[in-house]
Amino acid sequence: MRNILFKNMIVLMTIGLLLLLIMYNGVKFYQLQTESFIGSQVSVEQSVISQSKKNISPQTIIRWHLFGKETVKQVQAPKTTLRLKLIGIISSTNDNQARVIIEDSSRKQLFYSVGDKIKNNVTIKSIHPNHIVIMHNSREEIVQLKSSNTKETIITKVVI
Repeated sequence: MRNILFKNMIVLMTIGLLLLLIMYNGVKFYQLQTESFIGSQVSVEQSVISQSKKNISPQTIIRWHLFGKETVKQVQAPKTTLRLKLIGIISSTNDNQARVIIEDSSRKQLFYSVGDKIKNNVTIKSIHPNHIVIMHNSREEIVQLKSSNTKETIITKVVI
């Protein structure tokens, strides 16, 4: 009986010693991580400060193309004579994501995407950031988004 008790005490002491070592290594690891994090923060702050001392013009920032380069295809087509009003555009390089809001002559506003029919002989061929191209009687025509200096609010959004 005494022998079993002695073995149990040795096992418990070994487990306690292992737990103590794990805790000690955890504390050391945490200290190393916080020291390296604080050191990296200081170097980032110094880098930002040195960059902010340089005068960067807006034109330089524009040339960086932070959101990608704009790829607008110029379409040579006449403006439409239909009584359609382009209210809003959700433009995308993926035609499946692009949408427009068009108001017809009855002042009814609906969502459309590429390939949708607006009327019997009118379909949407392509959607661009500031206009759409429609096929009207097998002829390309442009419906332009009104400029924002009108009295009405026009919402535009570009999906990247």
